[in-house]
Amino acid sequence: MMGVVCSTNDAKGMTKSESVELKCDSILRSNIDLEGKIGSSYQIVCPKNCAEKHEFRVFGYLKYSDLSSICRAALQVGLITDDKGGELLIGIEDDMH
Repeated sequence: MMGVVCSTNDAKGMTKSESVELKCDSILRSNIDLEGKIGSSYQIVCPKNCAEKHEFRVFGYLKYSDLSSICRAALQVGLITDDKGGELLIGIEDDMH
């Protein structure tokens, strides 16, 4: 299992890609645009109004399971706002522990 770390900081030593537009339900496990190696990072863009989408769950805090909604995880830690969405950097790690 891989994990996701949400950050607004540059990830030193990680390979960056171009920005990837996500949906509220986007998760790492099934997103072909985020199929990277452990240690990769991605600049992502989340849409607005994901907070009300309770069916898209989040597993973890600061480090998230690959089954978590990436945009709802970013909302949970305050990296984006629900009324605007936003852009952030995520890193892929080997697991969420």
